[in-house]
Amino acid sequence: MTIQRVDGVVLSQEDARTLVEALDVFRNVLRRQGSRPTERLESLHNRLISAVHVRKTDADVSDSSSSGESGQSSDHDLVDTATAAALLGCSQANARDLARRGVVPAIHVGGRWLLRRGGVVDRVAARQSERSELEPAYRFD
Repeated sequence: MTIQRVDGVVLSQEDARTLVEALDVFRNVLRRQGSRPTERLESLHNRLISAVHVRKTDADVSDSSSSGESGQSSDHDLVDTATAAALLGCSQANARDLARRGVVPAIHVGGRWLLRRGGVVDRVAARQSERSELEPAYRFD
């Protein structure tokens, strides 16, 4: 048995949600100013979104071998349709449909769809980017 040193910060779910909301505001401000968030900031944002929506059932389907890497999820991290739906902001049926059509990388095992976490997070980021492009630069309230 090997013990690995892990550097990091532990956040409560509530603190992580607050941080995601703050990063959303910051990302929108950057976009309105004609700038883009850095790749590192986008990665942090996406990992926080995933962490906020992680459920106990994900521990059974997630590959823990990526823990020694730079904190990013590996291509083998899998989530069930309930978690994918929560991340995507859609129904479980819609998440299954995205998996079935190949829009999000997934595998079908024992009658269940398991979606690649990275693919789900990429889809969330792409949808947020599309939405922010459609938002007006200034709001007059």
